[in-house]
Amino acid sequence: MSSVVTVSEKPLSCSIKPPQFLGIGDTQFHSGCAVIELSLPNMGSVDIGKITFVNNYTAHLSIKMKVHETTKVGKSHLSWKTGIHKLVLMPNAHCEEGSQGYFTLYPKDFFRPPLVVSSLRFVLYQPSPSWKTFSLEEIYVYPAVAKDSQTPSIPRWLLRDFEEMATTNDTKPRDQVQSEGLPDLDDLSVKMQQLWMITQNTNESVPNVDLGRFDVDGCYEINLLSYT
Repeated sequence: MSSVVTVSEKPLSCSIKPPQFLGIGDTQFHSGCAVIELSLPNMGSVDIGKITFVNNYTAHLSIKMKVHETTKVGKSHLSWKTGIHKLVLMPNAHCEEGSQGYFTLYPKDFFRPPLVVSSLRFVLYQPSPSWKTFSLEEIYVYPAVAKDSQTPSIPRWLLRDFEEMATTNDTKPRDQVQSEGLPDLDDLSVKMQQLWMITQNTNESVPNVDLGRFDVDGCYEINLLSYT
């Protein structure tokens, strides 16, 4: 079966914290580094298909991923992995170019595939003192969707019913099994022909009256009522 992966058109419902600027103690020291935390509280872990965002004077971007890993003994644990390291968003940190650009990141842009991810950490860098604040806006995470999963699976209880039906009817011809519950086609054809003949005879005997109507020129005819 094909394992082609596509991207969902609907972004995930994420919890995003505002940028936390790194400093030294309680001082007003401007380190030029900030962190944005993004978590998926209702999803557990997902395979990421793409990430979109709008830059707001961030010069470089790194992304850390909290992923589920399985050890050699079969135990699962969470660990932080680097997905992207200092991606250039502004070619020159002192100039406007790229400062408010739209960006889209795909799995091919990551060092390792963004699979079974439970949360993300965006690390923002802005070494230039020209910009007092910097961040990322309109962050959206889109899950990867396997093409095979787009075909709805048949529930187990329905498959069990089909298996029971097949076991019960395995001695009957296929045509007979498919037509069970339907009237006999030959008998139905004969009855339809008889009904058609009755209709024709009625129309010929009373040419000015439509079948199902009992009035002629706005008045009832007693002879016609006898047809009912």
